[in-house]
Amino acid sequence: MKILSGEETAEFLKDLVHLETQAEDRGLDLTVDKIYELKNRGEIDFGGSERSDADIAEIEPELRNPEDDYGWWELESGTYLIKHNEELETEKISVIQPLSRLTRNGAVHPVKLVTRLELLPLHVSGSGISIKENSRVSRVIMLENED
Repeated sequence: MKILSGEETAEFLKDLVHLETQAEDRGLDLTVDKIYELKNRGEIDFGGSERSDADIAEIEPELRNPEDDYGWWELESGTYLIKHNEELETEKISVIQPLSRLTRNGAVHPVKLVTRLELLPLHVSGSGISIKENSRVSRVIMLENED
């Protein structure tokens, strides 16, 4: 298996914020577009006939200064859902993982194998975290068979 570079990975993504900043030797950084809070509990069962997803509500980022272009999400301890700016649709297997800038500040999302990007649960520790719009929070690492 070969790990694609960020530049190679970018060919399979849409809506990049800034390729030169996001591209890495092994993968591409993903940026946060929206953050949602869970409003109630969801329900899951074995067969899926009784499944119901939790209701979610978008959290609006707030400007710290009126002249700022981008706002901040001030998140308390808890679980949220994040949506990335970028869109991925491919048959290639990719791994999505949190960046260390996220984990060293007490927030984490699961590491997953993906072929497209979906909402990801974000767990924030007791101290909370501030996340600015378009912050790089995840990395997608795309794998390709070497033939």
